[in-house]
Amino acid sequence: LPTLDAAANLRRNVPGPGSQGLPNFEQRSANIGLELEWRLYRGGSVDSAIREAAANEDKARQDLEKARRDSELFARQNYLGVTSGISTIKALEAGITSSQSALDSTRLGRDVGVRTQVDVLNAQQQLFQARRDLAKAKYDYIMSTLRLKSAVGRLTEQDVVAINAWLDRNGK
Repeated sequence: LPTLDAAANLRRNVPGPGSQGLPNFEQRSANIGLELEWRLYRGGSVDSAIREAAANEDKARQDLEKARRDSELFARQNYLGVTSGISTIKALEAGITSSQSALDSTRLGRDVGVRTQVDVLNAQQQLFQARRDLAKAKYDYIMSTLRLKSAVGRLTEQDVVAINAWLDRNGK
C-alpha cells in the first residue's frame, strides 16, 4: 500500500566571532517536505506475509481443536477408569474373601494331616497377592477420580483432604 511521510527541519546558526574581526550573521533555514512512496512490487513480501498469517491462523485453529479433543479423550478415559475401578475393587474384595477361606481350609487340612506346609504357604501367597492387587486397584481408582475431576475442572482442595482422610482410615 502507498505511504505518505511528512518531514520538517529547522536549522539555526548562532553568530560568533568571525574571521578578520568581522561579525558573523545569524543564519536560519527551514525545510518542509512530503514523500509519497508507492511500491509496485516488493518481491512478494506482502503476499507472503498474508499467506503466513493465514497459515498461522489455521494452525492455531487446529491446535485448539486438538486440545479440545485431547481434553475430551482424557476425561473419557478417566471416567472409564473410575467406573471399571469400582467393579475391579468389588471383584478383588470378593477374591480376598475367597483367598482367606482357602487359606483357612488349607491350614485346617494341614492340622489334620491331609495338606502340607507348602500348601499353606501357597495359599498365603495367593491371599497376599489378592491384597496387593486390591491396594493397586484402589490406588488406580483414586487417581482416575482425581484426574477426572481435574479434567472437568472440579478438583478442589476438599477432594484431596477427603482422600487423605480415607487413606488414613484404610491404611491403619
